[in-house]
Amino acid sequence: MNRKHIAVIVDRLHAEYTIQIISGIHDFYKNKDVCLLVSQVNLPNSTRGYFDYQYWSIAKLLAAKSIDFAIFISGSFCNFLSPEELSKVLKDYESKKTISMGIELPLKNSSYIKADCKKVFNELIKHLKEKHGCKNIAFVSANLTKSVESAEREEAFKEALKNNGLVFNPDFVIDSNFSVEVTREVLEERFRSKDDIKFDCVVSANDLMALACIDFFHSLGLSVPQDLIVTGFDDAYIAKMSVPPLTTINQETYNQGWKAAELAYNYLEGKELPHYTPVDLSIRYRQSCGCECQDEENISGSAQSIQMEYVDLTVRFSKVYRTLDIVQNIHTIDDIYNALPTMIDIADIRGIGICLYDEPITLSKEEEFELPDKAYLTILIDNDLNLSINNYNKNQKDYFDPHEGIIPKINLENGNGTYIVQPIFYGQTNYGYMICKITKLSFYFYSVVLKVFANTISQAYDYSLKINENSMLTELNDILAHDNTTLAEISRIDELTKVYNRRGFLTEGQHKITTTALGKEGKGLVIFGDLDGLKTINDTYGHEVGDLAIKTIADVLKRCFRSSDIVARLSGDEFAMVIPGMDLTQMPGIRAKINKNCEIISKENNLPFVVSASFGAAEYSEENTLLKALLAKADSDLYTEKKQKHEKAK
Repeated sequence: MNRKHIAVIVDRLHAEYTIQIISGIHDFYKNKDVCLLVSQVNLPNSTRGYFDYQYWSIAKLLAAKSIDFAIFISGSFCNFLSPEELSKVLKDYESKKTISMGIELPLKNSSYIKADCKKVFNELIKHLKEKHGCKNIAFVSANLTKSVESAEREEAFKEALKNNGLVFNPDFVIDSNFSVEVTREVLEERFRSKDDIKFDCVVSANDLMALACIDFFHSLGLSVPQDLIVTGFDDAYIAKMSVPPLTTINQETYNQGWKAAELAYNYLEGKELPHYTPVDLSIRYRQSCGCECQDEENISGSAQSIQMEYVDLTVRFSKVYRTLDIVQNIHTIDDIYNALPTMIDIADIRGIGICLYDEPITLSKEEEFELPDKAYLTILIDNDLNLSINNYNKNQKDYFDPHEGIIPKINLENGNGTYIVQPIFYGQTNYGYMICKITKLSFYFYSVVLKVFANTISQAYDYSLKINENSMLTELNDILAHDNTTLAEISRIDELTKVYNRRGFLTEGQHKITTTALGKEGKGLVIFGDLDGLKTINDTYGHEVGDLAIKTIADVLKRCFRSSDIVARLSGDEFAMVIPGMDLTQMPGIRAKINKNCEIISKENNLPFVVSASFGAAEYSEENTLLKALLAKADSDLYTEKKQKHEKAK
């Protein structure tokens, strides 16, 4: 089989459940000719963090034609989205064969792997009844998430009670959301003393909620398992180390990952892929149900493992600290290129490819990310291939279409191994992405250090752009100083209105924004507008009057704004201004001033009507200085104003 590219798409990289599944996938492919691309994509329009919604851009990217197969770890997504909602946002993958883990998705060409809860719950309830005499069993659900997994676990619990001759009591259901904090709050609200506890056992839908129960019952004076039995679900590391060690259901997550990898590999070799693959779960009996630990050696090993993880964590922390120390000296893309060999060595990364979009994308949380058609490989460092490339300052960029493949030609993807794909964004601005070849499955560490990389690259890009713009402006000013001719002046001035034309505006406007954003004023407005009804004026009064109307609007703008402001006519009836020191709260006053002067100057210019214009605005600051992006935002605001005007006119 030729080298294949398999994407693994997860909600978050640093969840224990996710890490165990990816570990199984990674280990299956370790010695195979496969390029494994792993990425956390969070949730579309995520509200978890201020700008975490930017991660979803990678979900769009990994639908590229070069990706041969995709594995979704769907269970964690469906704590927040229904299977139908998740399938809808993953519609770009319908042309590929995919495997969904944990949830069946109504997505074209999708198979799924799913744990069989019913069998294992039946075994657990039978054990609790026959060995420990439990008759009144409560259930801590995760129904507050409204997830498929939560509903399935509760249904399996109910069926297990029935199979074992026990009665389901709806009053014994405690609804939570898989978390310690909410479970504790729910318990505290519902039970005031140990006398309120009418059950002899609690089965929890995950380990965190079970541990919250143990802690809460202890606060009421109840001991586990002497007074009350508690069991969990997941067999997380903390379940082994809790006091008492927690009886729980093991999801065999590592084996699930291995199985998913095997199924995908076999399919790509031409074998049939079953639509559904069940996974049998197992129970770990420990002291929280009154049993002796069946896996004491494993618990001892887990303790040793946790100690080693602590040692490893201190090492990782020192590496993050060293990385932060290095990035303090990075200001430009060239600085990034020079520092990257040291940075990736510290981070245990064998190679990194940085791809930037043709233009940065400004994206709000409510907007849907659209993958651009053009990107270019900016920096490539591959220690395995002894490659080191810096394309940033090349006069001609080698563009490629990321819909076709996520990195071009000579590239990291040409080697097998495991890679993390990370978006490069800062705030609302998305610049592109990076692909990192990792050597260890330390996903907690990579989640942090790659975010540091992304922030540093974003800021270096902006700073480099400002330097280039300032350099260009300085060069242009030098030329103008030596060639202060009428021709040079004409090239920047609109002949009809005597304000700046498009060329003059893009040059002088960007210069004004750059200098004032970094100076005392610190902010300002970019205003974009057009003359209302120019076509009607031309059709009714002729083009001479139409030209006079355009000149009148220019006169209005020159009178309304300061001589230090930038006023320009961009095209036929389009005008734009750069106004330092003002903000969006002042736009109503600006519009009122323009309307008043329209009446005055229309009369002065002997027009048979009063001219009017519509305007939109965008605010610039030190963090947001790209004139073209600001014009686009102001144009969007203009569209809103014109729509409101049309509705009022009806």
